[in-house]
Amino acid sequence: MLNSRDICFQWLEEKRISIKPLSYDKYETAVNKYLLSFFNQYSIDNLDQHIIEDYLYHQIELGISHSTAKFLKSTIKSIYIYAERIYHLNHIDFSCIKIDENRKSATITLTDKQEDIVFKYCVSHHDALSVAILLSLYLGLKFSEICVLQYSDIHLDEQYIDIHKMVQRSVNRENDITKTILNTIDLIGTSKRQVFLSDFMCDYLRDFMGEYDERKYLLNRTYRLPDQRTYQNKLKQLGNQNGFEITFLILRNTFKENCIKNNVDMKTLMNMLGVSNIVITSNDNTLNYFNNQKEVEKLLPKIRDYSN
Repeated sequence: MLNSRDICFQWLEEKRISIKPLSYDKYETAVNKYLLSFFNQYSIDNLDQHIIEDYLYHQIELGISHSTAKFLKSTIKSIYIYAERIYHLNHIDFSCIKIDENRKSATITLTDKQEDIVFKYCVSHHDALSVAILLSLYLGLKFSEICVLQYSDIHLDEQYIDIHKMVQRSVNRENDITKTILNTIDLIGTSKRQVFLSDFMCDYLRDFMGEYDERKYLLNRTYRLPDQRTYQNKLKQLGNQNGFEITFLILRNTFKENCIKNNVDMKTLMNMLGVSNIVITSNDNTLNYFNNQKEVEKLLPKIRDYSN
């Protein structure tokens, strides 16, 4: 029986010399976070189509996204092809392994009561965590997008935010002082977008930002990129204090579910989330996404009440 763990690391070493460092970090994370445990359970020379497909669907049921499942599939395929070439394994036709887009992953959202608790925290604590929460819970921004926002991206007079970058953590291979470093990545396609700001959010951000300096990052109001983990830990503490789980992904999921429940136009929702894979039947491409985002304010009675 082959040592699947050793094969994974041999494959990673081969990959290291042929791909960019950020791409290598993604593969290394996938191996360490998911695939070592998978290969501990199933030796690579005993794999077949059904084992791999069952594993991927089990991970979806545990909560990973379909895009993550597809990345895991491609990583397993690459590792297996490497082992097939070196150790002459039986061929597996990975094109037969399908990931059903309609198969739902576990989506955790806040209840109405929990959302009310979080909102009350935000209006009573005018701090960076509150800003991050509001941008995720009521605008649907990813936390990786929020962290990289600078004052120059926020247009309070015109009431919108430019979303064109995200932050990504990667392994620091330059020195031993820190294990990881932060990198900014330019968004492309539908991920790059403009998101409308309500009157409430404009007032909230204006009070929080203080004196304008286009080079400053929003969350820490300094010229240095904020550390994601600082705010993720604070959010986790807020949830623990109130007896429920809360992450920025849960906040974004709650925003999406609130929009769907209230029949927000799907193209508007796609534009706000920066995605292109929500299935819709309309062929009308003339919608003004930016104006339609104002309709989302109808979902936020608490904000309207607070601002009056």
